[in-house]
This record gives sequence, structure tokens and C-alpha cells, in this order.
Amino acid sequence: PYCLFMGTSVFTAALLTYAGEAKALLVNMIVFSVSTVGLSMLLIPPYGAEGAAIAVSGSAVPYALLNWRRAVLALRQPNN
Repeated sequence: PYCLFMGTSVFTAALLTYAGEAKALLVNMIVFSVSTVGLSMLLIPPYGAEGAAIAVSGSAVPYALLNWRRAVLALRQPNN
């Protein structure tokens, strides 16, 4: 799942940058980073390396969805 969601994120990040939505991309990356750290703190002590993998993969899903949603909204806006 991680490769699928991060691959989608790379594509949508390029679309967001092209559409002038770098600020939205920054906010999404901050959400990804904070959720990764939070999940890592919760899951690494009891599960070790598996917990780290789950934390990063679990954080990649909302990051990809947020990027995808914002890219769709940015591309629907009419050009000025």
C-alpha cells in the first residue's frame, strides 16, 4: 500500500505545484509528518520495526487522499 499511495502522492504533488497550490502541498506534508511521528511513538515501542512500517504506511494514506482531493479541486477551478 505504501508504494501505491506515495506514487499517487508524487503525481498529485506535481499537479499541485503546477496549479500554484504549493501552500496546500506544504500543509499536507505537515499533516503527513505529524501523523507519522505520532503513530511511530504509539506503535514502535510495542511492535518494533513492524510498528514503524505500519506508522509510515498508515500516514501515507491520508497524505495521498489530501493531495488527490486538493489536486482535483485545483484542476476544476477555471483559469483567470
